[in-house]
Amino acid sequence: MIDILRHTVERVHALEREIGRLETSSRGAPHHSTNGARSELRACRVQQKDIEELNQVDLNGLKRTLKVILRGEAEAQQAKGELIEANSVSLSPSPKIY
Repeated sequence: MIDILRHTVERVHALEREIGRLETSSRGAPHHSTNGARSELRACRVQQKDIEELNQVDLNGLKRTLKVILRGEAEAQQAKGELIEANSVSLSPSPKIY
């Protein structure tokens, strides 16, 4: 499930980069030379809408959700490491005093 969300957010980021590139290229160019870029731009925006509708959440919500999940995974890994370290310290033999 997390991998699907990660892949979806990566796709959203790729679309955003492509939209930015297309918007930049269509600005300042003669109208007749930007028809292809405008068509691609519309297609990218349709893909964004499709992703929103398929997931029933806006794109920013998807990004936030992935960020929260990744933060939680990182915290869990850190806690696991700390627990392992604490267990190894408590299990190591203490020096005996004679």
